[in-house]
Amino acid sequence: MNKAFLKWAGGKGQLVEKILALMPVDSVRYVEPFVGSGIVALNVPHEKIIIGDTNPGLMALWRELQRDGHSFIDFAAKYFTPAFNTEGMYYEMRSKFNATWHSDVKGALFLYLNRHCFNGLCRMNSKGDFNVPFGRYKNPGFPREAMEYAWGVSKRMEVYEQGFEHTFELARMGDVFYCDPPYIPINPTSSFTAYSKDGFGMEQHRGLVNCAEYARTRGATVIISNNDVPLARELYVKATEIHEVQVAKKISCQGSGRKKLGEIIAVYRP
Repeated sequence: MNKAFLKWAGGKGQLVEKILALMPVDSVRYVEPFVGSGIVALNVPHEKIIIGDTNPGLMALWRELQRDGHSFIDFAAKYFTPAFNTEGMYYEMRSKFNATWHSDVKGALFLYLNRHCFNGLCRMNSKGDFNVPFGRYKNPGFPREAMEYAWGVSKRMEVYEQGFEHTFELARMGDVFYCDPPYIPINPTSSFTAYSKDGFGMEQHRGLVNCAEYARTRGATVIISNNDVPLARELYVKATEIHEVQVAKKISCQGSGRKKLGEIIAVYRP
């Protein structure tokens, strides 16, 4: 399996093979409206790939990698030296990331923050500012090889900074969508909707289901992951099939919190 160059809470590295197995063998185009680390997109066989997300820093990173390849990789690498791996420099770079609108700097600093911040979290406040604290890693590591591979795959991609609703408007016969939205929390204390400044709550989850049902009327297959909780089961009641999986959660900072929990994969087929 090809590895992602980004660390990602809730990333789908454990489920790539399962997700690929659920895709129609004759699907023509792969679409991922919540691209995140892109781990699934980096492993699909499709010659045509569409990725989208609302996170400006994340999409700047994907755009710059696609456009400038080795030049951008070298530019991003300059932030991965011992001088940049200090608490003071981290917060300086975090402020710079939040203030800049230069796409190359935004993208490179998103990668820097992702590899240097606590647990690879991506969390924004209500103003849209990245606010995850310093991670204190001795060697964050620069993922050059994984980025070079991703650059090769990006040549098959269309990259859009937009909400999932707009990405679903592109649906056509033969497409397969994979959706990994911010999950419905397993309990009130585990709620996390701050992936973007606008959050992602039940209204958005219902909107995603509506999009999935629309896309399958256009001949597309839609696959959605979520926590295995009653609300999710209720949401996906019209799915063609539901698959249950166990996933080792790695977001906890304590080893005792890294345990397997239930997830479901809902599939909407034409």
